[in-house]
This record gives sequence, structure tokens and C-alpha cells, in this order.
Amino acid sequence: MNVFDILIMNPLKKIRASRFRWFAYGDFNKTAMQTSDKDEVLALIPDSTTQVDNMKDIIKAMTKGMTDRGISTSGRNTIYRSFYSSIVELEPEVKKIFKDTPDVFNIEFFPNGLGEYDRAGLLEQGFLTSKIKDLVKKYSDKFDAETVDLFVKYDLNYNTAGTDQTLKAQFVTSNSSDYKEILNDFQDQEWKNILVVSGAYSKTPAKAKTFFKPSVLHPYHKNSQGVPIAKALKLTLKALSILLADFTYTAAEKIIIENPGKVSIWYFTTAEPLTLMVIPDDAVEVGAGEEVMVAGSSLKKCFYVANKETDKTAKVELSLM
Repeated sequence: MNVFDILIMNPLKKIRASRFRWFAYGDFNKTAMQTSDKDEVLALIPDSTTQVDNMKDIIKAMTKGMTDRGISTSGRNTIYRSFYSSIVELEPEVKKIFKDTPDVFNIEFFPNGLGEYDRAGLLEQGFLTSKIKDLVKKYSDKFDAETVDLFVKYDLNYNTAGTDQTLKAQFVTSNSSDYKEILNDFQDQEWKNILVVSGAYSKTPAKAKTFFKPSVLHPYHKNSQGVPIAKALKLTLKALSILLADFTYTAAEKIIIENPGKVSIWYFTTAEPLTLMVIPDDAVEVGAGEEVMVAGSSLKKCFYVANKETDKTAKVELSLM
């Protein structure tokens, strides 16, 4: 038990806010306390600085980790889409080669039709690249050497990219666990700051309030007409869905994308509304329980969120900071 829990359980721990908001809150408070004329308040600054720096370091590590994961995911997706394009070209060739033995075509190569390769989820993709590699090698007397070599390379490249993506994803998970511990200590320090500042300025409570900026912890957004709304935009995404968010921002603003759900969501932006609802390979993943912050200057006009799951609902919250 923390010594201050004797007075009251830390109410800050009941607030759900993004790590970017917590950092902004602590950084403002630390800076404001430097203007105090009370020794007991100034004495809080060294420990407060340590906790704010810890938050800054873990945020940088998490941001880099998610960026690396996003790059590796995009690379894996690109390899698979190239593989699928080659499958589309291979399908009529296989049909022609095995016209006298259609079971090879229907059972070995395409038991569920060409669409199986197009709709394949992450768990199926590696299996399919490996299956085609093995089949063209098995029937190498029917295919030219270039075709055999092509699918051997696809399988190797996809497996390599998949391993890299898995390692990057594990690093993100590890950072998330570290963040929970750092946030706990950070909130304890902030609660201590509140109690000490309140006591130091008990006769001038209005002055005590100037040391804290709780508004930064509260999300807001603007709809597509630019009307401010004092809450986050909460969206629910059905399985295999893409949604244009009723959300607008300027180049000077930062956008926080939070995923409070249990499956990954993906976001991307376009200059004009989509006419064909397809998730691009470079869409950014935000895993379950994760959040990212991006500058409005790096985004295009139309903000889309997507759910790649075939049977699970996803959630996302968008807000400005």
C-alpha cells in the first residue's frame, strides 16, 4: 500500500486517458511547480522530473516499436499481394496442364477456388505460400524452372517477413507491459503532488489549481463540419468493414487513435472518398488496447478505420489533442 492510500485511494487511477495525455499532464504540472514560492512544492520537482522522463522514454520506445511493426506488417502484406497476383496468373496455367487430371486442379491446387487465396487471413497466408511452393516442386516436370523458383522465393520471403513481423509485435507487447508499471508510479507521484500543493496553498486554493491542467486528460474531437464535440468519437466496426470517420482535423492538431477493443484495427487516409472499399497494404495497425498519436499534417483529408477480422467486432476512439 502506498502511504497516501491511507488518506484516500488515488483517484487518478480511475481515469482512463491515453499515455500522450498523461505525459502532457505531468509535463505541464512539473513546469508549473517551478514557479512556486513554497519549498515543499519545489522539493517535488526532482521526483516529478524522473517520472515524467520515464513516461517520455517509454512513449518513444512504444512509438518506435509500433512504427517498426507497421513497416514489417506492410512488407509482409506486399509480399502476399504479389504472391496472390502470381496465383491469378498461375490458375489458368494449372487448369490447362491438368485438364486430363482435374482432381489435381480441384483438390490439390484450388480446393476452395481462387477466392481462398484472396480472402486468406494472416494464419492462412503462410500455409498457402508453402502449399503452392510444395505443389509446383512436386509437379516440377509440368512447370518451367522460373515458375518453381518464383514460388520458392515467395514462400521464403513471406516466412522471413512473417517472422520479422512477429518479433516486432512481441516487442510492442513487452513495451505495453512496461508502460503499465511506469504509469502506476507516475500516477502515484502526481497524486502526491496534488496533496502537497493543496496543503501548501490551503489558504489560496485558486492558486493551487494553477499548478495542474486536468483538461488535457479529457478528449474532444470535431465532426466533418468542424463542430467541436467534448468527447472522443467512438466507433464500432463490424467484421470485414471499412468506415469513413465523421472526424476532421487541421495540420496543427494531433490525432489520438485508441483501440479499446479486443482485436486490431487499421487506419489510413485518402485525399478523396474511396470508390472501392479496399484496405491499402500500408494501413497502420493499432493493436488491442493500444493507441497511437499522429500529426494532422501527415494525414490526408478522409480518415478511414477498418476491421480485418472475419468474425469479430472491433472498436476505436478518435480524439484531438
